[in-house]
Amino acid sequence: MRIRKISLAGFRGIRSLLEIPCGAGFTVICGPNGSGKSTICDALEFLLTGTLERFAVETERREHIADYLWWRGRPVPENRYVAIEFSGAHLEAFTLRRDQASAPPKADTERLVDMSSAPADWAGQLCRTSILRDDTITTFSTDQSERERSEFTLSSIGLTGSTSVEQNVSIVLKELDTRVAAKALEYQEHRAQVERWTTELSEARTSAAKASEQEISRLRRAYAEDFERQKGNPSGLARVIAQQTSEMRTRTDNLIKLRSAREQIFRQTQELETESFKARVNALSTGITSNRRLLADSEQAVAILRAGLQAEEAKSPITSSLAMLVEHGRRIGLQDGRCPLCGSILSEEQFKRHLSDLESKISRSSETLSAAVRSHRERTQELAHIRERLTTLETEFDALGKTGAVLRYRQKTLDEETAKLGVEPNDNAIAEAIEKSSQKMADLANDFAVLEAFISIHRLTEVEELLRAARKRAEEIQGEFSKLSRTRLRVVEARDAVNRVSTEIIGERLAFLKPSLIEFCDRLRPHPEWTEIDMLLRGDVRPFVSFLAGKDLNPRFVFSSGQRRALGLAFLFSVHLSRPWCRLETLMLDDPVQHIDDYRALHMVETLSSMRMLGHQIICTTEDPALADLLCRRLRSSDNDEGVRIDLEYVPRTGMSIKRMRPVAPLTKDALAAD
Repeated sequence: MRIRKISLAGFRGIRSLLEIPCGAGFTVICGPNGSGKSTICDALEFLLTGTLERFAVETERREHIADYLWWRGRPVPENRYVAIEFSGAHLEAFTLRRDQASAPPKADTERLVDMSSAPADWAGQLCRTSILRDDTITTFSTDQSERERSEFTLSSIGLTGSTSVEQNVSIVLKELDTRVAAKALEYQEHRAQVERWTTELSEARTSAAKASEQEISRLRRAYAEDFERQKGNPSGLARVIAQQTSEMRTRTDNLIKLRSAREQIFRQTQELETESFKARVNALSTGITSNRRLLADSEQAVAILRAGLQAEEAKSPITSSLAMLVEHGRRIGLQDGRCPLCGSILSEEQFKRHLSDLESKISRSSETLSAAVRSHRERTQELAHIRERLTTLETEFDALGKTGAVLRYRQKTLDEETAKLGVEPNDNAIAEAIEKSSQKMADLANDFAVLEAFISIHRLTEVEELLRAARKRAEEIQGEFSKLSRTRLRVVEARDAVNRVSTEIIGERLAFLKPSLIEFCDRLRPHPEWTEIDMLLRGDVRPFVSFLAGKDLNPRFVFSSGQRRALGLAFLFSVHLSRPWCRLETLMLDDPVQHIDDYRALHMVETLSSMRMLGHQIICTTEDPALADLLCRRLRSSDNDEGVRIDLEYVPRTGMSIKRMRPVAPLTKDALAAD
């Protein structure tokens, strides 16, 4: 199967419809950089995969190749699509088309391959091995790691079985590891459960030994009605005893508190009858009488002084006011550094000196008035002290008088609380009630211990059965764990065995690829000194494919970039010819000689000529017109497969277009016979 025609519209740098007819034998496309050569090679990859793998990485502006697949300039194209027509000797021609909204039918695309042996990613693998670009030649060959090169080679020649087996076994092993871990955890949980039941059984046996049959019989008789209400449920009776114990503990605590309060009131009442208390009351009474007499005398003296002061003030009102201001100033003092009389900012020393000056002035004006003011002030202060002292004595006297009434009220309240508990309000009755309550609590505690022993006796059989079941289940889980571990070991052994056999099969299949690689290397001659190139397969479980130059040199490190490209071309040529699953016999080369010298370029042309003789279609782009002419001459290898030479150019606002196109006739039978 070959490509018959490539049609592009609105795709990449092509605005208007561009149709590229492909010769049955070869097509050589020539044009300068930017004329659309790579876009023609992109057409096949985009048609089959919907993207371009070489632009898979996003740019720094987080843009993607999907943003640039279609024409973005002006004017807007009428159509946007890619279509390729395929044909074959015994096959009716068909066309695959992809546009912005639809992809080619799956059934039609699968006509390009044999689906029974094609790899899972057959579309991508077909493009990688059918479209050889200058910038990807080493990417898929010499620059790959041994493991990547192995996977690429095996997928290309249709041997993905080993990888599939390895993946499937990895999935099985992962599942087994999960089950083994889960089973180990389950075993640990059941072992912990066995330990818990063993501990509980030991505790039940210890508890059951604490009560005799006689004590259990007594318990049944004592709580016969409760047993009947609880329908013989020991747990229900335990709740009854626990409730009674709680109630009895509360009653005992209340009785103890009442007794303590009564004792405190008794002590306080006794204190009221002591000589010291009576002496204190008498002293307070005497003090109150004395202070009241002093208060009356002081009030009379203050009244007499006030009358005398008023008489003096009437004689000299200015001096009187000034004396009052001085007295007021001394009593208040400075307020935040200001005089309380005039508001001036003064220091403490200045303020005192000012008051002294005023007092001197007042003294000179009226010594009698000043003396009257001073006497009135002193007697007024004395009167205030007497009133304060009298108030204190009266308050304390009233408190002592109320003490007896308070104690009597508290005693009455305690008697009422005692009666509510059903106890006579006297010390002997309360003490007797406390003793009875304490004994009752002790009896209840004993009953509870006997009941626990009774419950433990009934629990023994149940715990023993649970312990046997837990031990049995733990043993079963241990057996399942051992079985899973053995299964995992067998799976690992089987995987290693399968991988070894698979590696042997892969080695046999690669043996068919190696001769073509050696043949292409002889033709392309990557290195002038290390002319012998070999491909080595190693690894029993995971295969690795290595290149060797000479006896044991790694071409990746000793070859130049151009030499690595030549070796990469030889490898990819051999892979291209070793794809039994691929029905498309077209090899597309996107300017493959940019970084190799003319010597190797000539060898490449001869190599492509030999591939043409094997019946493969060659589509090659180049920017060198001389190389295009050479390709057209050397790729003529049959008398019925013509070629095509196409020259491209870029027209502004139109995009790529065909500048000229001419057919290249096949060789005549006479020319072939002459050769």
